[in-house]
Amino acid sequence: MIVDDEVFNQIGLKMMMKTLDRFPSIVQLVDTADDGKISVEMAKKGLEKNYTYALILMDLSMPVMDGFEATELLRELYEGHQ
Repeated sequence: MIVDDEVFNQIGLKMMMKTLDRFPSIVQLVDTADDGKISVEMAKKGLEKNYTYALILMDLSMPVMDGFEATELLRELYEGHQ
C-alpha cells in the first residue's frame, strides 16, 4: 500500500515499482490511500478478509492522520492479528 496525500507521489511510486523486473505485475496489486486514517481502515477491511499488506510505504506528514500515528495503529492492528 502507498499512503500519501499527494497523488503525484502515489503515481510516481507505482511507476517506480513497474521497473522491478522480477515483479512485473506488482503494480496491479498496489492499493493507495490519501491519509493515515484511510490506510488503517483499509488494513482493517483486509484483515476481515484474511489479507495483510506485505509492504506499506507511508508518508509522515499528511492531513487527518499523519504517518506516525497511522503506523502505530497499523502495528497494533497487525500484532493483535497474529
